[in-house]
Amino acid sequence: MNTPRILKAALVAGLLLCPACDSPSNGDTANDRGLTDVRSLAGDRPTSDGPGGGPGDGGFRDVASSADLPVLDVNPPPPLDASPAADQADQMDGQMVGPDALVPADPRCTAERPDGPAPFVLPEADCVQGTIRKLRDPRCPGFQPIPTALPGRASRVDLAVVTAVFGHDFVVQDADGEVYAGLWVHNRAGFDTAGLQPGTRLRLEGELLTFFDLEELVVSPGGIDVLGDGPSLPPLELSESARVADLGDLAEALESHLVTLRFERVNNTAPDCPNDFGNFVLDGALWIGRENDYDYAPGRGDRLERVTGVLSVSFDHRKLLPRDASDLEVVTCGGLPDKCPESECPAELGDPESGELVITEIQNDPHGTDVDREFVELYNDGAAELDLDGYWVQDCGGRRADLSGRLAPRGYLVIAGSLDEDVNGGVEADTLLGDLFLPNGGGSVLVFNPQGGLVDQVRYEVRAPWPRRDPGETADLLRADLDNSDPAHWRRGRNSYGPGGEGTPGRAY
Repeated sequence: MNTPRILKAALVAGLLLCPACDSPSNGDTANDRGLTDVRSLAGDRPTSDGPGGGPGDGGFRDVASSADLPVLDVNPPPPLDASPAADQADQMDGQMVGPDALVPADPRCTAERPDGPAPFVLPEADCVQGTIRKLRDPRCPGFQPIPTALPGRASRVDLAVVTAVFGHDFVVQDADGEVYAGLWVHNRAGFDTAGLQPGTRLRLEGELLTFFDLEELVVSPGGIDVLGDGPSLPPLELSESARVADLGDLAEALESHLVTLRFERVNNTAPDCPNDFGNFVLDGALWIGRENDYDYAPGRGDRLERVTGVLSVSFDHRKLLPRDASDLEVVTCGGLPDKCPESECPAELGDPESGELVITEIQNDPHGTDVDREFVELYNDGAAELDLDGYWVQDCGGRRADLSGRLAPRGYLVIAGSLDEDVNGGVEADTLLGDLFLPNGGGSVLVFNPQGGLVDQVRYEVRAPWPRRDPGETADLLRADLDNSDPAHWRRGRNSYGPGGEGTPGRAY
């Protein structure tokens, strides 16, 4: 926060975040923090984490363009004697626009999903020297964990077939491998990818590492030999998208593989709220990314007759990345895009803040179960005891936690998912988060006074210019007198407070 605390300095142009602050204190217990007579208000909390980011939102380096997507137009005005009943218009969770407007005429919009291919069975390890699967398959003899930072492990692939090109980077597979046979290639050496296309055969050398959960080969200068062009590899057709989504049993084994899914429904069109990186989510919880662009504005309930792409991962989510418009066949079914509540946040970035309470620490991605182990820390920046009755904390979507009690000057208040330290990961909490939850990828925390005036707000992120944080590490402000709209004033938590993670709940950084 700036001084004086009534107004916050204007945000740096283009900054999409609004952080908060941490401040000095000497005590570790609730009483030492200056908290007295705090009455907690328990509230039911969601059981799911918030959205994260996507491959096209900063997890990768370049974005290419493509042709327009061939969308099947199934919304011509229906004949007067063919209007569906009103109850049919409610089949997409209330997102349909109504029986007298763009109601889907195509029967596929309401048809049962046909049977797909037989469930994929994980084959035995096939550890041939010089192949991608020898590098990646943890079942191979002598396998060692892949480094998570440069220098990576010196590696060679004797024959790799290009399956996709995404800007300067590209994706390859073994010509004959079934699992652990795909690999993202980071073209740090600046090789001209203009001549690469699906089917191009390569010999590769570089350093193997895991970059933000994605296993990739960082090619060395001169480490790409073009062996020639050949037939492109066919995609593996899967029957269930959930198996390659977050926590899916095939997600790791088929990472960077070219796959096809059929007859999938669009479930969520705004998973990155309050940001918009063009991602959407299928019924099976698999994200569809937009590393290469395609002309499709998804609506809830749309049916994908076919979607093909490369399986990838970034910002905590597994994603399928279509290569271009030809990788999607869409039946539009009249659903509307999901509304992003944060697009209508009750406070704008840079709004005046009274500043008597400061948001000083955020734990949005703890070790273990998020719902019980998340917390927010507030600090009384004033010289007098503060009556918290009527204050509340919320996100831009309106989910809130009500506060009460009195907070001593220079005292801390820790608002957590549980008051039980055995459950919340070792946090000495004072009150409950209630309905408020903290998305892993980026989110909002706002504090209001009893008159509805804005006291403080933070829009945290997990990408630059915010400090990089590993799971379990809090976002911790250096000092409460610093401008909390500047991500440079935040640090990642460094001291373990218990099994929940690293940070300083209830005390200064």
